[in-house]
Amino acid sequence: MTSLSGGTLRTTCPTCGAQLAYRPGTTSLGCESCGTVVAITPHEQGDVASSDYNTWAASNAGRTVASLGPVTMRCEGCGAVTDAESIGTRCQFCASNLVALTSPGGTVAPDAVVPFAVDAHTAREKFRRWAGHQPFGVKELKDVRAAESLVGTYLPYWTVSASASTEYDGQRGVNHVERQSDGGTRTITNWSRRTGRVERRFEDVFIPGREPDEFQRVALSNLSAAQLVPYRPEYLAGFSTARYEIDPADAVADATSRMSSLVTGDVRRELGGDQQRIDEVRTSYSSVTFRLVLVPMWIATFMFAGRRWSVYVDARTGAVYGRYPINRLKQALAVAAMFAVVVAAVVLFMVLRG
Repeated sequence: MTSLSGGTLRTTCPTCGAQLAYRPGTTSLGCESCGTVVAITPHEQGDVASSDYNTWAASNAGRTVASLGPVTMRCEGCGAVTDAESIGTRCQFCASNLVALTSPGGTVAPDAVVPFAVDAHTAREKFRRWAGHQPFGVKELKDVRAAESLVGTYLPYWTVSASASTEYDGQRGVNHVERQSDGGTRTITNWSRRTGRVERRFEDVFIPGREPDEFQRVALSNLSAAQLVPYRPEYLAGFSTARYEIDPADAVADATSRMSSLVTGDVRRELGGDQQRIDEVRTSYSSVTFRLVLVPMWIATFMFAGRRWSVYVDARTGAVYGRYPINRLKQALAVAAMFAVVVAAVVLFMVLRG
């Protein structure tokens, strides 16, 4: 059964004593040996909780996750102690699932999770199909054993919400056309000064909790708060879970920077006219809240030419993203073959015309 013990989630099958793991796309755990299914006890219905940023900052001034130690987890299967930078992993001695139930002082505990929807078998098939459709991929890409290299991982993200109040000074430009004595026309812009205020509430701006590469960023660019469910540690059983490296303060700063660009658009619309000049904006943010959410991803890594390559299978949709090393010889031969076909077609055309 699942139980809370010693700060670590215990996931043992009530039938055979083997390991239980979360079953993607469900609200239950499944035994990896006998198939027993155990339901996850849901939270009461309601919105996912969030934390007030100013309250958190007042209690954690100057404290960063980089200054904190690893997460210590004791395996209930064999008793081994594991120190990890993640909050979910497997015991290195007996392969039992380890999920931390408490966080080191100063770290933020997860508030929500987007559960895995794509299981390991489907992810492997998606990866194999993707790899097989890369005509110029090196042989090593085709040889990657998805069963061994694909790792199901929860990645940390922040959501930041805030109310923005902006005072602005600017100018509205209204165009009108003047006819010239020579019959031509010219456009004249009349400018008038404007001041005012715009208000806007931003909800759930997603910010990565670890620095993503370009493909991870694209894969998770469509995250939505509607996908979130209240956090339960059982969702992490059987998967790796990375701890955040970007602190709440940096996440809030990043989020408000993104909000400011949208505020600028609000100010331009408020100024109106045909053209706008913004002289000054003064934005203050209030009611700032944040949440730590965990987002699922299947990640395949392989080495080629001394470099690590990563491919991502979105565990929500099954879409595959990634870069792969190109076989330059194969690519050059393909280009040469196409060039030869074009030359042959031109020669044949000239012969037939002659």
